[in-house]
Amino acid sequence: MNKSRIKLLAFSLLSWICLLAAPTAQAREGFSVGAQGLGNFFLTNSRPDLKIGPGGGLFFDYRFNQRWSIETDIFVSFHDGGGASTGDNGMLLLGVPTVELKFYPRSQEGTVEPYLFAGLGIYILTEGDISNNSGGVGVGGNLGAGVDFYVLDRLSLGLAFKFRPIALIQGGNNSAALINLGLVGNFAWHF
Repeated sequence: MNKSRIKLLAFSLLSWICLLAAPTAQAREGFSVGAQGLGNFFLTNSRPDLKIGPGGGLFFDYRFNQRWSIETDIFVSFHDGGGASTGDNGMLLLGVPTVELKFYPRSQEGTVEPYLFAGLGIYILTEGDISNNSGGVGVGGNLGAGVDFYVLDRLSLGLAFKFRPIALIQGGNNSAALINLGLVGNFAWHF
């Protein structure tokens, strides 16, 4: 590699670092996109009885001002059956989509920003290995709290706890109530 290419590469890299680290007063107001990893725990023994499962998803957020934002996300988590549903493995819980209104109680922006949220979502539970009408579609609420840690003005890492009561309509004349607690870790790019 010749010296001019090395200089061009070094200049480009330095330019990107300066752009990412550049402070901007409006970075927190506006749009952000991100990815999340999650773990879903179920607090009830319903039909199907689901074990703890990992998952992930994508989200889009619009922050109106220092106090309020609205977020929509899609996610999938992977679950096996437990208890009475042992052997009914390979079920997927999908949030397609969920929408949450977020409230930031602190009046000043900082590197650590806690928030509270409430919202609704549409959920799909796929049938597992056993064909017994355990899959379904339904709606549920989202309540919780979280915190964002800004590592740069435009890049944040976050952690949230989500409580989701979900009402599913299943095959036949069956229905189920899933009470879900999700632990979510995420990162977001703000622009």
